Amino acid sequence: MNDPGLTKKICTLLPVLRRTALRLTGCPHTAEDLAQETIVKLLQRLQNGPEPDNLRAYSLTTLRNLTRSSWRRARPTEPLTDDVAITLPDAPDRIELAELRRAITHLPPQQARLMALVAEGETSPAVLARQTGQPVGTVMSRLSRARAALKEATA
Repeated sequence: MNDPGLTKKICTLLPVLRRTALRLTGCPHTAEDLAQETIVKLLQRLQNGPEPDNLRAYSLTTLRNLTRSSWRRARPTEPLTDDVAITLPDAPDRIELAELRRAITHLPPQQARLMALVAEGETSPAVLARQTGQPVGTVMSRLSRARAALKEATA
């Protein structure tokens, strides 16, 4: 890069980059670092390829991208403390689930079948009615009775 015209263009860009970086960051030191990093990226680009069509636009875009990257790196994170690092055991949940499954087996067969379908993820009474061949009202009343019995059995 021995072109004096190009050197002059880059020198005139530096104050523009500093002002823009200061507007974006609000910190003179950070703005200066970003402006200089932008010039370094620009010089690397010029060594590896042709000059961009619009040097100013290319430089400002590079500056904005570098600023966004610095914001992403600077995102505050919550410090990891001992109580955050602890994973609670899932044994109580498993015990409750096993008790619920055992209670379902003690329901009348039609209610147990409906609750098994609900446990598999089906919650629409209309779909349950189609799957079991029962009227929707019957499905809803059996589900209600089954839920009441399960609530009583697991309480």
